[in-house]
Amino acid sequence: MMWALRALCPLCWLLASPERVDPTLRMENVESMENVDRDRASSFLLHRWTRPQPEAQTQAQPQVQVEEAELQGERTLPQTLPCHNNSLVLSGEYEVKEELVLQGPCNISATGAQLRLRAPIVFNGNVALSGNLTIVGGGGPPFEKACTSVRGDLLLNAGSHLHIEGCRSSEVKGEGGCLQVSKDLEIRGGVHLANCHAEGYGGGASVQGNIRLTGGKLYAESCSAKRFGGALRSGNIAISDASIEVRNVTARRGGALYSSYKMSIANASLEVHNAMAEYGGALYSHKMSIANASLEVHNAMAGEYGGALFSAMKMEIDNASLQIHNATAGGHGGALCSFNMAIANATRLEVRNAVAGGSGGALYSEGNMAIANASLEVHN
Repeated sequence: MMWALRALCPLCWLLASPERVDPTLRMENVESMENVDRDRASSFLLHRWTRPQPEAQTQAQPQVQVEEAELQGERTLPQTLPCHNNSLVLSGEYEVKEELVLQGPCNISATGAQLRLRAPIVFNGNVALSGNLTIVGGGGPPFEKACTSVRGDLLLNAGSHLHIEGCRSSEVKGEGGCLQVSKDLEIRGGVHLANCHAEGYGGGASVQGNIRLTGGKLYAESCSAKRFGGALRSGNIAISDASIEVRNVTARRGGALYSSYKMSIANASLEVHNAMAEYGGALYSHKMSIANASLEVHNAMAGEYGGALFSAMKMEIDNASLQIHNATAGGHGGALCSFNMAIANATRLEVRNAVAGGSGGALYSEGNMAIANASLEVHN
């Protein structure tokens, strides 16, 4: 039985057969992965993934070009692979069977590419993505780390789209269920995070540096973290000329978004549906600024303070539209809670069905609260 394997990048070492393969060789009648000899398949770290097909259809598949395989030592594929000339071109579907480390920096160009993970991927260096890339967790036991880790900056270029789903990390102090970035994350394209969980921080994504969402769009659903940030956790979060929608998320602090320092939302829209945490059912930050923006929170709950929004030091809302519907806090601030709060300059704040077990059924400020040239409606 012969094998067909295409590389992720031109210099990746591939294991194809016990013999050196002629680069001009073409193989016909490629069998589906269900018929692969299990002993030989287990030695592959990364290979093309094909959907199981009936035999008649399989034999009708087009010929597959087999690239030259450089065999080394015990004929095992190394776990560390280079991004040749700092680039990686992906198309079609692949399966990762053991932890894969790619040495960067790496510019990824993906055309409808999908990575199916049985083990995590780590990029050592900065990464920039162009095109469309989907990463799917294996559905088995959780990994010890995020499905995808970037030890550097991650840039999603305009027009790109990154979809990650079905990932769980088991490390109690770990970061990221779907995605972990050790420096900054900049989103100019689109991101979709779904069904991701972290025992530590950032159920969808954890970023040790800053998150900048500029002109892009982020959608997160069914994500959770045992600690902070059900969908996103970061140092600073800046959202401008962009949109975020988050649904069905939970965490200890910041059911949807958690910022350890400042969260800024400007000229942007943000929607949160069904979020829960101990502090900040939807959003949690040390300092929070909402300007020229639209914010909607529906069905949010905090066991302690800030049923929808919580800011430990200062919350500023300027020329913005806020709608908080169905928010509950076990302690203070059924909808909003902050040490100091300022609402001004044509801001429209509408709160419906807010309840607090402590003070401030709708709004609570431990220090100063200033409302000027603004519209505030509280119902029920």
